[in-house]
Amino acid sequence: MRYATRRTAECLLLLPSLVRRVKNWPTVLAARVGLLQIDAVRFRDGSNWRLLDVRPGFAVLREVYLERIYDARFHVDPRGAILDLGANVGMFTVLAAKKLVPRGRVVAARL
Repeated sequence: MRYATRRTAECLLLLPSLVRRVKNWPTVLAARVGLLQIDAVRFRDGSNWRLLDVRPGFAVLREVYLERIYDARFHVDPRGAILDLGANVGMFTVLAAKKLVPRGRVVAARL
C-alpha cells in the first residue's frame, strides 16, 4: 500500500508539468492509469507522439518531457551533433533535434 501511495504522490507532483506541456493531458492521464486507450500524445508545442499503448512509454515521457532530466545536463553546440544509440521510441532524439536542427545534426539508432 505504501508503494501505491508513493506512486500517487509522484504522479500528483508531475501533474502541473503534464498540464503545461501536454495538450490532451486528461486523456493521457486516464490512459496511464488504464482507463482509456489512446493513439497519440499531443504536446502544446505542436509535436505529436503516435502510440500503441501509452503505459510502457510513460516512464520515458515522464523523464524526458515532464521531469526534464536532460535539460540541466544537455548542453551542446547548436552546430554540433548527437548520436543517440539505443534510441528506443525516439523521445530524447526529438528533444535533441529541437535543440540542434537545422544547424546541427541528430542521428538515432534503435539497437
